[in-house]
Amino acid sequence: MPRVTTLPGQDPKYEYLSIFHWKPLVNGYSGFYPPSYHRRIQDLRRFPEPFSLRVLRREGVRYLVIHEIGYGDREEYTLTLSTLDAGEGIRNLGSFSDGEGAAVLYELR
Repeated sequence: MPRVTTLPGQDPKYEYLSIFHWKPLVNGYSGFYPPSYHRRIQDLRRFPEPFSLRVLRREGVRYLVIHEIGYGDREEYTLTLSTLDAGEGIRNLGSFSDGEGAAVLYELR
């Protein structure tokens, strides 16, 4: 998810790339940002803290793709992965290249 100050962030690219898996995205892109989208960004600003994971589960999110390119520095990316790997009810399904760098797929249970 982008930060409010960086909209649209990578959303247009991820929306396009979704045609290769046809799974719904929590952060779609249309050029219009309804209040619910801004609220979601606010709720997820401290991801992967427990509150943000509860928000995602409540919204029916099952999979998370963590893209290295979406992080300002390698340390923040590594910390996010470590936190998710240690999290309860989260399963690491593996890593892959997203064409621009590393990405890791997680399942929320």
